[in-house]
Amino acid sequence: MEREESRNIEIESVSRLADEQLSKGITTVIYTSRKVTSVSSRSFLETGKIVMGALCEVVRRIQPRPNYVVAKGGITSIELARAGLKVEQAFVLGQIIKGVPVWRLGSGACWPDIPYVVFPGNVGDNLALSKVVETLQGTRH
Repeated sequence: MEREESRNIEIESVSRLADEQLSKGITTVIYTSRKVTSVSSRSFLETGKIVMGALCEVVRRIQPRPNYVVAKGGITSIELARAGLKVEQAFVLGQIIKGVPVWRLGSGACWPDIPYVVFPGNVGDNLALSKVVETLQGTRH
């Protein structure tokens, strides 16, 4: 199987699974492995661009409107906003925890008016991400 065909199958599989889970009201996490596996002479940067492109494609294909989106990693957050969510305008609502801004997506985005958490990669402790999600879900006391 060619790499492009394999990539497309994976994108379709992940986006379909995300659709199913979101349709059931289940908090859904899409993530990549931290392990880099290279099968060619591509550089680390080239591989990262391919993975980022696939992640953005998965998000573009998701049909159910989520209640919020959290993106972890500075470059990931910005690229996902730009290429995945088609954000042209957003409004900064404040910080959900120290150093982690929350945007409200503008009218041109895939899902206008939802909160979008821009979670930098080097911010917070081991529980910070779960605290943010609990807060967004209204389960944090």
